[in-house]
Amino acid sequence: MERFKSKVVFVTGAASGIGLGVAQRFHREGANVVLADRDVEALRESADALNGERVLRREVDVSSYDDVASLVAAAVDHFGGLDVMVNNAGIAPGGNAIEITLENWHATLATNLSGVFFGCRAALPQLMARQGCIVNTASVSGLGGDWDLVAYNAAKGGVVNLTRSVALDFGPRGVRVNSVCPSLTRTGMTEDMLGDRAVVRRFMERLPLQRQAHPADIAGVVAFLASEDAGFVDGVNLPVDGASPRRTVNRECNPDSSRSHGNSGRDRDNDTHVCLPECRNAGEDRARGSEHPGIHAIAAGNALRLRARDRDG
Repeated sequence: MERFKSKVVFVTGAASGIGLGVAQRFHREGANVVLADRDVEALRESADALNGERVLRREVDVSSYDDVASLVAAAVDHFGGLDVMVNNAGIAPGGNAIEITLENWHATLATNLSGVFFGCRAALPQLMARQGCIVNTASVSGLGGDWDLVAYNAAKGGVVNLTRSVALDFGPRGVRVNSVCPSLTRTGMTEDMLGDRAVVRRFMERLPLQRQAHPADIAGVVAFLASEDAGFVDGVNLPVDGASPRRTVNRECNPDSSRSHGNSGRDRDNDTHVCLPECRNAGEDRARGSEHPGIHAIAAGNALRLRARDRDG
């Protein structure tokens, strides 16, 4: 299947994880792919694994509009145009409103929100010329929030509404704009958490599909949203979460709250709030037929936090 034969696709955060999976999927379907990331060595290895004739790799800092605009121009010059912009790069330093450093707050908003805006702004003139589309990487954390990820939650919430806004403004001009909202996804940055059997077991108890996502799962949805099959899909923030709960959890499940119940707590190694199956709120929620998140690793960003690695991808 070559739905994107001769199309030009630009992916940020493409050196690893979801971004690499997206780049590989588009390349496999015939696209010319621009891989952009700030991790130069990982980017080189990822690009070298693909067909060099249809690949352009460049270092980029998505928090700099000049960087992004320059690279979009280079891609257009190299391949002759632009059809799909995938704004995927992101970071996820942890911390609540008191704990997070101001430096990390600004860096997260600059990368995760301004970086997406810069990608949209730089790409839109080219996309209008070719009736192209944008797919942003948001998160289920942007739909409901997570504990101790105040900057990430704020930024991804911004991406959700930015996606809607740009879709409203540029749909009439022939450009569709959507986002994917992943949950916990297996990447190099989630290996610490996924190596903890107790944490994974508790997560799986509340996930109907009984597994975490892989980058290929997210990439398939990104490819769908960019394809003609999604020609009437616009302004959508699509959860890719295996039906995991997406509501903000009751405060009673907050391990830092004075009302916390005895069966909840933090995994000491990963500082991840876990709600055990026998907790009274879980039973009450099941009786009401409502959702109970349990473990708040409901977003790719939450998993990224567990490694505290501030890098694109």
